[in-house]
Amino acid sequence: MNDAYFTATSDFTTTNGCVLKVYFVGKGELLILCLHGCGLSARSFGPLAEILSGTAQVIAFDLPCHGHSSKSSLALDNLIRCTVEVARKYGKDKQILLIGHSFGAALAIKVASHIDHVVAVVLIEFYQLNNFDKLIPNMPTNFDYESFLEYVRDERGITTDFAKYCLETQIVQADDKWQWICNPNDTRTYWSEWYKGANKDFLKLDAYKLLCLSSHTEDTELIVAHMQGKLQLEIIPNSSHFLHESKPSAVGQIVKNLLRRMQSIKVFAKYNSPCNKLTL
Repeated sequence: MNDAYFTATSDFTTTNGCVLKVYFVGKGELLILCLHGCGLSARSFGPLAEILSGTAQVIAFDLPCHGHSSKSSLALDNLIRCTVEVARKYGKDKQILLIGHSFGAALAIKVASHIDHVVAVVLIEFYQLNNFDKLIPNMPTNFDYESFLEYVRDERGITTDFAKYCLETQIVQADDKWQWICNPNDTRTYWSEWYKGANKDFLKLDAYKLLCLSSHTEDTELIVAHMQGKLQLEIIPNSSHFLHESKPSAVGQIVKNLLRRMQSIKVFAKYNSPCNKLTL
């Protein structure tokens, strides 16, 4: 397989016929399952997945209507079904750490209670619905390839090579122009159900909770929860909304530190899990 970050891919067909493109790297008893943001693809997690692959098996997949996955409903119940089936297929008998970016963070919250053995949930750039619209900039929608490349590189703060790598699964050619495979502006119908009650659902999870942001949040509920020790909050300054793309080493170190802390207090030991001996 000729991929800069992942070592294997597979097509997984869900029970309702949706074909999902799944990417793999690393091995281990711990499964890190990555859920990308709206309009992005599994490749968004490439550099971070590579960094974490020495610690665990890392899987990312293109959500329905994204990347190389097939068209299917973006309704929350279908997204949950797809994610749960991927987790059960590839994470059987494993401890699972969920990582979600933006909309993928909201999805991680919703699916965590449906998956066995979720030991931690890491949210990257998770904001409530009233802030989500601000995160959808005036993206190019039907331009030449170079315009898309420049936009993605500059907006996300990534290299030209990584921008090209991402765009292979995020835009498609239509006649002499290019367009998004999934334009976030076309998904507005689903935003309310994606984010409804997400804060409360997150705080109720029986798993370690980590929120990783590019700037300080004004979400009072999450700030209070952090002050009460109910979740870990990490700020990575001078980074974009796509901080796992622009600062993968920093995010990777935060995740490894979380796992190291979980090891030190014997979190994995109570499951009699080999994860208690992770290489960190």
